[in-house]
Amino acid sequence: MMLAVHHDLRPIVDLLFQMLPIDRAVDDLLRLTCRCTINLCIANREKALDLRDLDRFPVPGLGVCCPDESNPFLLHCNVLINDGPYRDIMIHLVLHIPEDYPLTGPAGNIAPGLEFDSTYHSHIHFDGRNGHALCTDLLTNYASHFRSIDNGNAKQASGWSPGYTLSTALLQIVTFFAEPDLRHDPLPESIIRLRNMVKTFQFQEEAKSTEIDDEKLKAERKHAQRQRELLEKLTCGVTKQNVIE
Repeated sequence: MMLAVHHDLRPIVDLLFQMLPIDRAVDDLLRLTCRCTINLCIANREKALDLRDLDRFPVPGLGVCCPDESNPFLLHCNVLINDGPYRDIMIHLVLHIPEDYPLTGPAGNIAPGLEFDSTYHSHIHFDGRNGHALCTDLLTNYASHFRSIDNGNAKQASGWSPGYTLSTALLQIVTFFAEPDLRHDPLPESIIRLRNMVKTFQFQEEAKSTEIDDEKLKAERKHAQRQRELLEKLTCGVTKQNVIE
């Protein structure tokens, strides 16, 4: 009998066959495999629904794609910062979706090769393998740190809930980049250096420019800004009501 077993389960599989009779070990392994398959199906379904919602109701300044269909738990994101000292700078991210999503939230890293580090944001920490890691309670990069803050009451990240979606995480990431929380405001030459670095950056895994995505996201944000301005003009100053909503 051939069973497809996730690589993380290999130690458990070996232990089962060492401790139990062959028939009992196979039965337990089948149950374990089915349970993991169900978890993966749920995670895939929830992620697909989130991506479909993002496609139907795009968030201005955000672009998300799955570059490798064989790995649906790895997403590439473009985030156009909409406020703060880095306004109009696009940051490229990689989101890692866990296999028990949405019970556990995603982890987020700066795209490998893009040196947006603690020089530019005090809550980004060095990770030479996966790309510099974002330290925010909605993501799971530093789950143990936030668990200690919450006295162990949070499953992974203190701000994450299974009711949240990828849009929730991405919107918080936009806010995260708008406030770098540095001891001193970044110098103009530092911002220029970052802008030039991002402009010439290419995803290492895709090796393609992001200029088209950059222009598309800027156009989307400009359109959203015009909609907000129009809505303000159509809103009554007394009742705060308008003819659209």
